[in-house]
Amino acid sequence: MDYSSGAKSFRTAYTPRSRYEQQAFFIEALAPGRVASGEDFAFDRLQNRLEVHFDSRLIALEKSDISPTSGSQSGWQAAHEKPYTYSLYVSAPELVKNDEFFQFIHEQQTPTLFSGSSKLDNAPCWNIKIVSESSVAAKAALGLIRDQFYRAINLPIVDLRK
Repeated sequence: MDYSSGAKSFRTAYTPRSRYEQQAFFIEALAPGRVASGEDFAFDRLQNRLEVHFDSRLIALEKSDISPTSGSQSGWQAAHEKPYTYSLYVSAPELVKNDEFFQFIHEQQTPTLFSGSSKLDNAPCWNIKIVSESSVAAKAALGLIRDQFYRAINLPIVDLRK
């Protein structure tokens, strides 16, 4: 992970790996600033690369190179001018036949919040997207989906604030 405040740039790369018997809940968040601080996300360039491997196979690749000066942020801003975006990768054998969990994700949608899921090929892994113009709505949806994930895999919900 590289961060250069002088150049207003940020670059990160991460590669989670999973196996069939494992359970995983991975969150990647992109926000236009810290709302509580009245901060607006100003940057020259954001580079990101996320590879997800399952049983040593690449099953998902997300990469972006966002720069307002080149106009490449237009896809990121398609739904909202300053979107709060969560990309989640979940993996658990308990989810293979759990339609209720994925229905719950889709039911979180509102006129200002988009949420959905896609199954990845040849693995008990899914990508979940949450996009909203409101940090409060996005974080609330993330919390509900996380809690539902723990219920679906029969684990107690862990408080992340501790």
